[in-house]
Amino acid sequence: MTIADAALKIGITQQTYYRWRKHYGGMGRDQLKQLPDVLM
Repeated sequence: MTIADAALKIGITQQTYYRWRKHYGGMGRDQLKQLPDVLM
């Protein structure tokens, strides 16, 4: 599956995917586990 197909399937644009990847891509596993707590 391509990035374009995956983004379309979950209802976001490719631009949104790449923006999220740039923002969250460097996070470690521990940081990602804490992410829902930060967002709430």
